[in-house]
Amino acid sequence: MLVNGQDVQALGLTEAVGKDLLQGVANPAAQLQKVATSKSFAPGTRWTRFDSSLLMPNVIPAEAGKAKEDLTVYENVMAIVENQGETAFVQIGEMVRVGDV
Repeated sequence: MLVNGQDVQALGLTEAVGKDLLQGVANPAAQLQKVATSKSFAPGTRWTRFDSSLLMPNVIPAEAGKAKEDLTVYENVMAIVENQGETAFVQIGEMVRVGDV
Protein backbone atom coordinates (compact mmCIF):
# COMPACT_ATOMS: atom_id res chain seq x y z
CA MET A 1 0.00 0.00 0.00
CA LEU A 2 1.22 3.47 -0.82
CA VAL A 3 0.31 6.57 1.10
CA ASN A 4 -2.27 8.73 -0.69
CA GLY A 5 -4.02 12.07 -0.25
CA GLN A 6 -6.61 10.62 2.13
CA ASP A 7 -3.83 9.20 4.30
CA VAL A 8 -2.12 12.60 4.41
CA GLN A 9 -5.38 14.11 5.65
CA ALA A 10 -5.92 11.30 8.18
CA LEU A 11 -2.41 11.88 9.54
CA GLY A 12 -3.15 15.58 9.91
CA LEU A 13 -0.08 16.62 7.92
CA THR A 14 0.30 20.14 6.63
CA GLU A 15 0.01 20.70 2.90
CA ALA A 16 3.77 21.16 2.48
CA VAL A 17 4.71 18.01 4.42
CA GLY A 18 1.97 16.01 2.67
CA LYS A 19 3.17 17.19 -0.73
CA ASP A 20 6.72 16.04 0.03
CA LEU A 21 5.45 12.68 1.25
CA LEU A 22 3.27 12.12 -1.82
CA GLN A 23 6.09 13.13 -4.15
CA GLY A 24 8.09 10.17 -2.86
CA VAL A 25 5.43 7.74 -4.11
CA ALA A 26 4.45 9.65 -7.26
CA ASN A 27 5.61 7.04 -9.79
CA PRO A 28 5.18 3.57 -8.26
CA ALA A 29 5.22 1.78 -11.63
CA ALA A 30 8.73 3.03 -12.39
CA GLN A 31 9.98 2.08 -8.92
CA LEU A 32 8.42 -1.37 -9.15
CA GLN A 33 9.96 -1.86 -12.59
CA LYS A 34 13.42 -1.18 -11.13
CA VAL A 35 12.87 -3.82 -8.46
CA ALA A 36 11.29 -6.35 -10.81
CA THR A 37 14.20 -6.17 -13.26
CA SER A 38 16.90 -6.46 -10.60
CA LYS A 39 18.96 -9.62 -10.26
CA SER A 40 17.29 -10.23 -6.90
CA PHE A 41 14.03 -11.34 -8.50
CA ALA A 42 13.14 -14.30 -10.65
CA PRO A 43 10.38 -16.87 -10.71
CA GLY A 44 10.48 -18.58 -7.34
CA THR A 45 11.85 -15.61 -5.38
CA ARG A 46 10.24 -15.57 -1.96
CA TRP A 47 9.94 -13.02 0.81
CA THR A 48 11.61 -14.17 4.01
CA ARG A 49 11.68 -11.21 6.38
CA PHE A 50 10.81 -7.59 7.06
CA ASP A 51 13.50 -5.48 8.70
CA SER A 52 14.07 -1.86 9.66
CA SER A 53 17.05 0.03 11.00
CA LEU A 54 15.79 0.12 14.59
CA LEU A 55 13.69 -3.08 14.53
CA MET A 56 10.90 -1.18 16.30
CA PRO A 57 8.75 1.70 15.10
CA ASN A 58 9.57 5.25 16.13
CA VAL A 59 7.02 7.78 17.30
CA ILE A 60 7.40 11.29 15.98
CA PRO A 61 5.47 13.67 18.24
CA ALA A 62 2.87 15.99 16.74
CA GLU A 63 4.43 19.31 15.85
CA ALA A 64 2.73 22.60 15.04
CA GLY A 65 3.07 23.38 11.35
CA LYS A 66 3.78 19.77 10.39
CA ALA A 67 1.34 17.22 11.85
CA LYS A 68 -1.67 17.30 14.18
CA GLU A 69 -1.07 13.81 15.59
CA ASP A 70 1.89 11.66 16.60
CA LEU A 71 3.26 9.60 13.70
CA THR A 72 4.32 5.97 14.07
CA VAL A 73 7.10 5.31 11.56
CA TYR A 74 9.39 2.44 10.61
CA GLU A 75 12.57 3.93 9.15
CA ASN A 76 14.87 2.41 6.53
CA VAL A 77 12.63 -0.58 5.89
CA MET A 78 13.79 -3.39 3.69
CA ALA A 79 12.37 -6.68 2.54
CA ILE A 80 14.70 -9.63 2.67
CA VAL A 81 14.10 -12.14 -0.09
CA GLU A 82 15.59 -15.46 -1.11
CA ASN A 83 16.25 -16.44 -4.71
CA GLN A 84 17.73 -19.85 -5.48
CA GLY A 85 19.51 -20.00 -2.13
CA GLU A 86 20.84 -16.42 -2.36
CA THR A 87 19.62 -13.71 0.01
CA ALA A 88 18.90 -10.21 -1.29
CA PHE A 89 17.64 -6.96 0.18
CA VAL A 90 14.97 -4.76 -1.35
CA GLN A 91 14.95 -1.19 -0.02
CA ILE A 92 11.39 -0.09 0.82
CA GLY A 93 12.04 3.21 2.59
CA GLU A 94 9.87 4.57 5.37
CA MET A 95 6.54 3.12 6.45
CA VAL A 96 3.98 5.26 8.26
CA ARG A 97 1.06 3.94 10.28
CA VAL A 98 -2.27 5.37 9.13
CA GLY A 99 -5.14 4.40 11.43
CA ASP A 100 -4.81 0.67 12.11
CA VAL A 101 -2.82 0.06 8.92
